[in-house]
Amino acid sequence: VVTRIYPKAYNGHRLSGLGYVDSPNIGAYPMVKAATITFDDVKMAEDANEEEEEGVIVCQNQEELDAALTQRCNEQYEAGLDKPKVTIEADMVLLQNTRQYKDYQILEEVGLGDTVHCIHNRLGVDTEARVIELEYDSIRKKVSSVVLGDFKYNYFQNVSSSIGRIDGVIRPDGTLIAEQVSGILNGALTSLRAQYDIAQKQDVMALLFENLDATSPLYGALGIGTQGIQVSKSRTTDGRSWDWTTAITAAGIIANAIVTGRISDKDGESFWDLDNGQMNMKGSFSTYDNEGSYTTMDAKGLMHHDGNTEESYHYLMETGTVTFENFDVNTYKSTKTIQLPDNFKGKSISFVPFPSAMIPIADSMADHYWSALSKLAYTHEIDEENATVTLTVECRYTLLGIRDGGDVYPNYYGTPISVDITYIAIA
Repeated sequence: VVTRIYPKAYNGHRLSGLGYVDSPNIGAYPMVKAATITFDDVKMAEDANEEEEEGVIVCQNQEELDAALTQRCNEQYEAGLDKPKVTIEADMVLLQNTRQYKDYQILEEVGLGDTVHCIHNRLGVDTEARVIELEYDSIRKKVSSVVLGDFKYNYFQNVSSSIGRIDGVIRPDGTLIAEQVSGILNGALTSLRAQYDIAQKQDVMALLFENLDATSPLYGALGIGTQGIQVSKSRTTDGRSWDWTTAITAAGIIANAIVTGRISDKDGESFWDLDNGQMNMKGSFSTYDNEGSYTTMDAKGLMHHDGNTEESYHYLMETGTVTFENFDVNTYKSTKTIQLPDNFKGKSISFVPFPSAMIPIADSMADHYWSALSKLAYTHEIDEENATVTLTVECRYTLLGIRDGGDVYPNYYGTPISVDITYIAIA
């Protein structure tokens, strides 16, 4: 007898809410008789295939699934799942043998195999039973006792049912229908889970495999328990136990050394190929110190955060050389704008210029005048948003004259022909 069903659809989908359907007769029994029943003919759309067999209910959402499972549970109750299966042996008097029922005796005849409606007065439950045995009094020509019970086992019906089940999971070409077999496998897993529920608890170390022959190539030990797996190839210094150097637990892998070829994420986008010395990483990589500072590497470059000053800056560097010509003869200045790469845009930029070459106004070996550097200075303005640097160079030469007696004297100021400025930009 079952008066409360916890239904499950194909692939483990369950009824929402309380999760069960009660029988109309649940109040007739002193205790609730609960059971879980799996209806593999009720499926969600994502579990169904295009060629579902006739009778399978395909549900598009949870609401439809609830309705289908409730319907299947009520069908079970209508089939008598909530009613007791009993065998009753009773002495009886058929009403057809009484004078009051002589005109209706044909309505009161009972024969072997007939279905009889029985009322359980204490439970208040109506049920049906078959007449499986009659005792007939040949002298008095009447039935003296009757045995009511459940149907007898039908061998041929069960054979036909088994053949139908086999045909349901095998295609005409002899191959298996995986979706149909999975229901059977799910049932097997349910049995295994039930086995786990009744299993007796053991010590943490459940199994130990060991080879104590140090000369054997199979020397070592393997321990398997509820906390993980341990592997060892050597004994402790006192020789009393194994020196477990490798372990696999729920927290991860612990080992003195891991030998592998490639470590990868499930999508293969981030990996470390140890065989070929290649590492690819999607996202970023960070390293920290104890003072709150860290350095992060990503596709945009390196970025450092100073834990003391709370400042962040990137490790971008650009070098180059710019040639300045056409100096103004009044201000002795020449200005140029340097465009840094796009990845400098929006970052804090440091700019360091220094002279690398220059050509003065006159060559002391060829011209009448010598020239001496009088002033060299430069200023710059940084536009961090657009990653540009405006660099101005001021360069002035003094031309020296030579008297007949060999005295050198300053004559006038002039501008250089060109000045090369090399720079380093850091962001």
